[in-house]
Amino acid sequence: MDKLTNRIICSKKLNFLSSDGQKKKVLAILHEPQKVNELEFTCEVRLQGFKEIGQITGVDSFQALTLGINIMKTLLDSYINKGGKITDEFGEEISTDLMFSST
Repeated sequence: MDKLTNRIICSKKLNFLSSDGQKKKVLAILHEPQKVNELEFTCEVRLQGFKEIGQITGVDSFQALTLGINIMKTLLDSYINKGGKITDEFGEEISTDLMFSST
């Protein structure tokens, strides 16, 4: 197995406000996909301060990365659908469709 570098390729500061008024600072982090073997790549995905997702596995680096991004979006959408709000570091409310460019 190749040594995992855990190099962060992107991150975003977020503020969570739950439906019951609890506030959390969250850091969304995607790491560079790493080759495990010829048929397996992993991509570490974290929502630090909210949910540690861990290593996402795919058949290649592209699949591992896109699966990681999709899981992150799904978790953020779930939080919003349960009545939570997410803002960026400047206090502007975030739309996950815009954040993940799915519009």
